[in-house]
Amino acid sequence: MTELKPFQKEGVRRIYAFRGRALLADDQGLGKTLQSLEWIRRIPQRRPVVIVTPASLKYSWQAEAALHFGMHAEVIEGRRKARVIELPGDIVIINYEILKSWLPVFLKASPQCVILDEIHYIKNSRAQRTKAVLKLVEGVPSVVGLSGTPMTNRPFELWTVMQAIKPDLFPSM
Repeated sequence: MTELKPFQKEGVRRIYAFRGRALLADDQGLGKTLQSLEWIRRIPQRRPVVIVTPASLKYSWQAEAALHFGMHAEVIEGRRKARVIELPGDIVIINYEILKSWLPVFLKASPQCVILDEIHYIKNSRAQRTKAVLKLVEGVPSVVGLSGTPMTNRPFELWTVMQAIKPDLFPSM
């Protein structure tokens, strides 16, 4: 198992301090993935876990989980087939573009933790992927967002990010 750096350990402590509903906005390359995987490792009672990420990063997440923490994560590919009715494992990685088609399966499984990598992907409140993410995280005890740039242009773009992580903080636009 990989030993985290002191600032990464502090990031994990912050997730605990915010009761599993946090935004990690460290700069690129500082280990947001490792911090969130450590959080997952420490809370086995928060299963199943859904990790939503850009498609290009799905297998990197799977490899990091195995390499650094010995955790097995299943990667979901393609749109859901009608016959698929349950999750393939207790840690599942999916990309934003196909999340909507898998939403019924995830909702039935009642995830206990959702990790949203590159959470700024949900900045547009009218986008289908944003709507799918907000539906997914309803009632989920732990939601951790990761982004080196959580607000890309205007402060308003942070509203949907906060709706996913801590909706009671800013209940309306």
